[in-house]
Formats: sequence, structure tokens, C-alpha cells
Amino acid sequence: MSWLAKTPNSRAPEPAGKKEAQTAPAQAPTNGNTIDAFKQLEAELRQRFVGRDREIRAAILALASGEPMYWEGPPGTAKTSIVETLASLIGARYFYVQLHEYIEPDEVLGPIDVVALRERGELRRVTSGYLPEAEVAFFDEVYRASGAMLNMLIDIILNKRVRIGNSIVKLPTVAMYFAANFRRSEEEFAAFHDRLVLRVFSDYVADKAMLKELVERGLELLQLKAVNGLTTKQLLTVGEVRKFQLQAMVKAKKVVAGVLDKVVEVVAAARAAGIPVSDRRAVKLAYVTAVIALMDGRNSADADDVADAARLVLPLEPSDVDKVEQLIKQLGLDTLASIRTKLDTLITEAKRLSSTIIEAYAKMLRGEEMPPELPDVIEAFQRVAAELQQELRRAKGSSKTARVVKQYLPRLKEAIELMRRAEPMARELASRL
Repeated sequence: MSWLAKTPNSRAPEPAGKKEAQTAPAQAPTNGNTIDAFKQLEAELRQRFVGRDREIRAAILALASGEPMYWEGPPGTAKTSIVETLASLIGARYFYVQLHEYIEPDEVLGPIDVVALRERGELRRVTSGYLPEAEVAFFDEVYRASGAMLNMLIDIILNKRVRIGNSIVKLPTVAMYFAANFRRSEEEFAAFHDRLVLRVFSDYVADKAMLKELVERGLELLQLKAVNGLTTKQLLTVGEVRKFQLQAMVKAKKVVAGVLDKVVEVVAAARAAGIPVSDRRAVKLAYVTAVIALMDGRNSADADDVADAARLVLPLEPSDVDKVEQLIKQLGLDTLASIRTKLDTLITEAKRLSSTIIEAYAKMLRGEEMPPELPDVIEAFQRVAAELQQELRRAKGSSKTARVVKQYLPRLKEAIELMRRAEPMARELASRL
């Protein structure tokens, strides 16, 4: 399997006990390219948080587009940790608040400046550390808030402003995130929910292999925190984010010009399938499509960009996720679905077979009996290695399929390193059968 040595950046991971563990922050881009920085930011978050690829993708897209993100899921699904880490990686002033029915404006806008009120009769607030000075804001348990608070949040989302006394204060926020364990379906909350442009719905990690990796990664993070703290290197600046957002708004119409018919088509199909899509969200779908293309370094969007945007913008509730995926398939928007499916299958099989071979080799060294299915495992291992090599070679044939490989690169590197370890063991085991 000498071809594995040619895979980019396939360096073997450091042992968990070293300071240079896998969770060490990524290096900042040397050329200052904002697009590269966004990609490194996404890669860094994926490296730290296992099983949250869709959520991380949405969080990065919310940052790049300036559109609010809604994240629904049970407690303990890394919502707060991911947003906090993202804010740290861009050096942003961060504000977090957990909403509830009786929350007071002081908890969001800052306490009243008593000195200014008493001495000058001015209604001012101490805003340091609160929303008026935040560049990244996270509103947790958003649907536990009162209707009055949600109305205030609508104005914050639409206009990025708050009222303090007789003054209107413009907010410096570049990204806003909203999370909840549930969504209130009453009509009075529909207007608020419609303005949460990007939506993801999470659950606990169920796959055993991924859950094991999640636990291991979590323990590594605890170790790093105990040894030298969870220091992060800034990968992007807030100023660069603002500049990208402005360019995206200016370029969006031209970028999506070639796929507007597809945007309209998927909106019409979603409405016909019973998914309410407002005119506002139709516009946002087109804008997010443009941002996805620009984040990939392209000045024109394609059908796959429409599909990626639709997955995050169209679902209203968890049951809509599968409906949207079916619509994307029916409309032929995801032209890369087959390669994604193939890579998913091959990576999963490669890791499973490699682990089985490594365990069998350990048993051999201990003088234990070999599993009876071992010959079939070795044969399957060789077949998967050849198929993975062929799939990667095919994927390099175009820029679109190469983008898919980049998305899978962290998982590919892990599978390839495991196969690299297992290959000589497989040869020796085969010679003894």
C-alpha cells in the first residue's frame, strides 16, 4: 500500500500523552487568505469535536454569511463548546446568555450605570462583557424566553441594534447563534423562527466507534487543559470576517445567477412537500448558496451549492431533514452523492477491518487462537485498500470531486494511518494461516 504515503498530510498522530496531541490548534494561514482561514477554522473544529461535522459546517457558514444559526438538540451535544471555541479562534469578544421566562434586560444589555443615572440623570448601561459589545453572541435555551424577549431578538437579528434609554446602539456582532432543547410551535413564535436562517438538529452520537473516538478526544482535551490550558491560536480576525461578509453581499446576485432556477425549483418542491418556506427564506437560500461558493473560492455557484444550502436553510423541524434530502435527490441537485456514499462506506470498512487485524495480531503474539473469520477479514482488507486507492484517484480528476475529498480528509487520514499500521500485520497473519 505504498500509495498511502502519497496522501497529503497523512502524518501519524502523536500519542495522547504528549503536548503535541491531535487537539493542538491548527497553524494560521501564511498567505493571509481568508478563504484558507475559513477552511482551517472548520478543520480545527472538526478535529476537536467528533461527530458534529454538519453542526460545525453550519457554524462556519453562519460566521461567513453573517446569518443567524439555530441549533436544536439535547444538553451535552457540544453546542456551547463549539461556539465558544469558534469565537476564541477568531479572537472575537464573546457573549453568552441562557434565556428563561423571567430574564431581565440587564442580563443581556448590561446593568444600569447607577453613577450616570444619579449624577447626570442619564439612562446608560455598563455594557462591557454584554451583548452591546459582543462580536459573537450565543443565546442558549432561546425558546424558554418570553414573547417580549423574542421580539427584542427579532430586532437584534434584523438590524443588529438595541435600544438603551433614548439611544439606538448598533451591535458589532459578526455572528449570532441560538440554541434550544425544543422549539415552541405556537403561531406567535413563527416570525422569530423564520428569521433563524441556518438550522441544525442534533442528537447524541450513537455510532460506537465514533462514540469511542469522542470519549478519547474529550479526555485528550481534559489532559491538555490540565497541562497547559486550552490555548488557541487565532486563525482569522473579526475584521477579515466583516470584509468577507460585505463582499459576499455585494457579489451574491452574480454568483447565483446561473442557479437561480434551481433555487426556485427546490423552494417550490419544499412548499409542495408541506415544508413552509417564506419568501424571505427563499432569498436567504440564494444568498447562502452564494456564500458556500465564495467560501470554496469560486465566483459562480453550482447545483451542489444549492443542495448544501437547502440542507441547512429549508428544514423547519427535525422531521424535515429527511424530506429535504429526498427533494435534493429527486431534483438531481447533489451530483456528488455517489462519491460521498462510497467514501463513507470505504472509510468505515477500512477502520473496522484494520482494527480487527490489529486485535488478531495481538492475540497471535499472546499465543491465543486466531478468529476463524480472519482469512475473510484479510481478503476484505486488501479489497477495501484497493477500492479506496481507486476512489481517491478518480476523485482527483475534477475540482468538484476533489472538494469532497478535502471534506473527508480528517477521516481519510485517520483511516489511512490505521491501514498503514495494519498492513504488515495482515501480511504476517496471512503467511501463518
